[in-house]
Amino acid sequence: KITVRGFGPEFNVVTLNGRTLATSEIGRSFDFQVLAAELISGADVVKSPTAKTPEGSIGAYVNVKTARPLDNPGLHILGSINAKYSDLSGESSPEYSALFSNTFADETLGFNIALSQQKSDNRYDSMGTTRWLLLNNEPGVIEGDIHNLNGNVVTPSMLRHAGRIEYALGQESRERIGVNTSLQWAPDSSFTNTFDYMYTDLSVETQTQGLQAGLQYPNWRNVVVSDNGTILSGTKFSGRTLGGIGENVDFRIDGLFQELESKSKTQAFGFNSVKEFDLLTLEFDIAHSTSKSTPRSDLLVPNYISPDRNDSLNFDFRNTDTVNLNTTIDYASPSSVRAHWNQVSHYELEDTITELQTKGKYLLDLEFTESLTLDSIDFGIAYSDREKIRDRYETFHADNCGLVAPDADICGELRDMPDDIFSASPYSDFLSSEQGNFPRDFLFADINKYHSAIAQMTKNPNWPNEQYNEIASSKVT
Repeated sequence: KITVRGFGPEFNVVTLNGRTLATSEIGRSFDFQVLAAELISGADVVKSPTAKTPEGSIGAYVNVKTARPLDNPGLHILGSINAKYSDLSGESSPEYSALFSNTFADETLGFNIALSQQKSDNRYDSMGTTRWLLLNNEPGVIEGDIHNLNGNVVTPSMLRHAGRIEYALGQESRERIGVNTSLQWAPDSSFTNTFDYMYTDLSVETQTQGLQAGLQYPNWRNVVVSDNGTILSGTKFSGRTLGGIGENVDFRIDGLFQELESKSKTQAFGFNSVKEFDLLTLEFDIAHSTSKSTPRSDLLVPNYISPDRNDSLNFDFRNTDTVNLNTTIDYASPSSVRAHWNQVSHYELEDTITELQTKGKYLLDLEFTESLTLDSIDFGIAYSDREKIRDRYETFHADNCGLVAPDADICGELRDMPDDIFSASPYSDFLSSEQGNFPRDFLFADINKYHSAIAQMTKNPNWPNEQYNEIASSKVT
């Protein structure tokens, strides 16, 4: 996506050869990853709107252009083969592209076709904080004094802190196939007819393995804060009952396993005809494009616990690019894992656009004063019909666990999970270029075995395939 003049993607109008292209996005922002760079010949960016550009842009109107055979007459055959090597994933990603273009019949007829295929396997290591919260400094929430960076005792009434500290190793597999073709007929220099077709097939699959430390509950000690009230370091502990705050407030480390998949297919047809007279130019354009995509997300979050319930965690945000984190919980042992929270969801997205445009330009040579002239008048009319359909499906939540069976409250029971679901991380170089003391040897999960275990716990053999429930459906025309 692009941002222009500080306005986000949804504030720009992006067209392909002057036509709106259907997109796999839920909103109106344009997804540029469906277009292979090898199929693009250029782009115009118009920041100041005029009467002849499509309405609706606050940031900019962007028109992406593809190659046309009569723009560059003659025979042209181009091709490329290359590969990119990712040092982190240890994988090579091949890319292929080819273009054939030729003109015939004294350059009055032209045809071109461009093909592109890209495969890539990537890995990314990440550490981040999410779900930032405000913490009331009430009795029983924080044990002991609160100190600032100078070691002085302070008594702030409100504190800010990260709700989650996340560490994740992601592996992504991506494949894109693109085809673009044009057929042009120009019996003379004043009359040009163009037919365009574009097709893209994009598939992205990502699997994330990691863990997160939840800091959303009370039981704090050794708290150090910044001058503006942000908690920079401290200790979280569990196994205590806090009067008025909550009972049996435990601190736990969560596993963080996620499987994402997005497959989208986009195609676009267009016909354009331009006729030039002495002083008048007329243009007619009709286009139709469709996009279908099925994003899916499986988020599986078990707990790692210790039997004695005297768990603790020390964290420190100071003087490092990462968060130092020590915990008494053995997050690298399969025997510590308990089933907890699961969410399975997917979308079915469709976008259909039909457009009709007719426009013209009439040349004038009117001079009213030496500094005021009228060179031409642009005029036209356009019709656009667009329908976006979004269906969202998710599992029901029982006690916020993403489970259907009413007797399957594994959030409260923290049921043990089979050890063979989990294994030691096969990577010893997680965030190896970063300094700090943080988890580097967390468990990896077999997603298929994980789902099978949840199916047995919920006594539902079809988990999660038949657990989708339509919770939101919308159609925008």
